[in-house]
Amino acid sequence: MTWLRSRGRARALILGYHRVGTPGSDPYGLSVSEATFERHLDAIARFARTASLSEVADALPRGGPSPGTVVLTFDDAYALTLRRVEPLLRTHRVPATVFVPTALLDAEPWWDRLARLLSTRQTLPAELPVPLGRDRHLHRRLRGEERQAGMTPTSRTDLILDMYRAFRPLSRKDRIAALEELAAVCAGTEPCPETRVASADELVALDGSETFEIGSHSVTHPVLPELPVDVQRTELGDSRETLEAILGHPVDLFSYPNGARDPGTDRVVEEAGYRVACTSASGVVTHRSSRFALPRFWPEDCPDAVEKVIRRWL
Repeated sequence: MTWLRSRGRARALILGYHRVGTPGSDPYGLSVSEATFERHLDAIARFARTASLSEVADALPRGGPSPGTVVLTFDDAYALTLRRVEPLLRTHRVPATVFVPTALLDAEPWWDRLARLLSTRQTLPAELPVPLGRDRHLHRRLRGEERQAGMTPTSRTDLILDMYRAFRPLSRKDRIAALEELAAVCAGTEPCPETRVASADELVALDGSETFEIGSHSVTHPVLPELPVDVQRTELGDSRETLEAILGHPVDLFSYPNGARDPGTDRVVEEAGYRVACTSASGVVTHRSSRFALPRFWPEDCPDAVEKVIRRWL
């Protein structure tokens, strides 16, 4: 009965994606296949209406979004993903918002480089340096199956996630140094086209496609609540200034990197002049939703994942 009473209310689902494609490995669970994504679009066409994030933001103070609205967003601005999905979105007439970490333009994100270094098919050392910041580190002793030559990337998922958790809190400077130290003992594989972030020229093309709108995802993709307020302001302000210089128009949409936020970060986002910000927490957008903490659902690589979410919540 609760589900029946909820139908028809002013509410929207914001869907979040990272990569669309089939990379060689996906230790962080960031990808859905192209075939799955097309099934998601089909479900949206059958059961919902679409709107841009800007349209939903505009509707919040006027009673909330139209009933049955779905919004698409893409974090990290992976270039190959955006090239793949642009014609699909255009065909289905679905708008989307892309959130860009500006220090990573035309580059491989650190977390993908980390996974690549550890996914080598060569034998890994008996121990790996685990960074603690400021030139301090521990060592992680590897199990036999983690070290073994010829292992598939999937077999090292636990190792990759452990190292990711150690690298994530580091400053950008410390993280770069730690990656170089790791690269000295891990041969790694060649960079994968799936993991390159879009370039400035590619963002301009996307922005002019009438399919995408561009938002900020900070400068360096940090865990914002763990940073001093002045550093948070720099992350938010510099990213916005960079995007506005590239695109030639205001940028006022934001997505919290790592989904990390608290009331303090929300205030910094508002003070920085952003109009709306998306989190990584699951939930439905209503007229009561905070503009600076809009929830999102993250569909799995399952063909009926979006249909289930729509039927449950819209």
